[in-house]
Amino acid sequence: MKILVVEDDPKISSLVAKGLRENGWTVETAADGKAGLQRAQEIPFDAIVADVMMPELDGLGMVIKLRSVGISSPVIMLSAKRSVEDKVRCLRAGADDYLAKPFAISELLARIESVVRRSLPAPEVQRIEADGVELDLLSRLARREGQRIDLQPREFSLLELLMRNRGVFRESSGKRIEGLREWKDERTRILPGDPWAPRAVGSQRSQGGRRRAKG
Repeated sequence: MKILVVEDDPKISSLVAKGLRENGWTVETAADGKAGLQRAQEIPFDAIVADVMMPELDGLGMVIKLRSVGISSPVIMLSAKRSVEDKVRCLRAGADDYLAKPFAISELLARIESVVRRSLPAPEVQRIEADGVELDLLSRLARREGQRIDLQPREFSLLELLMRNRGVFRESSGKRIEGLREWKDERTRILPGDPWAPRAVGSQRSQGGRRRAKG
């Protein structure tokens, strides 16, 4: 990971940078918020560690400017202030975490790992399972209790929609549909067998495109 440390105290900056490098991370340092802002705009960083009280531009002002120009790198604020008000001010300005001085390098490492992990996009779901039914979204195959169900692309997409929204969702018409088990009273029955009794795929309002699913 590449980390930017923005700290005006040379001793603290050196100790933090040393601890992060010993963890195998690439580290750059800046001595004030203005220099940190400029560097963060030049290259992307996985995370930024910044002191609150600094000359030229303080950490709070730096975070506000970073967010205003669309830089979303996670930011951990460091400060000797421990009041709730100071923490809330930084978090509301756009910081992702707040660590009061003095602190252990091990805690800073853990907090960096945490904010970076939260900033990563959620892994794409490859399989969906519900009530013994499994959808493989990569191969576009459906199985129930290990047996393949022969579905057309449109039928697969409908089933995927239902299984992703097992609670409550709305159709474009605004009609309320209460999950998979209530859907049988509204639109299409796709899966055969208990607890969903055998029935052909298709709209209750239209007989076109019917196809019986195979268990």
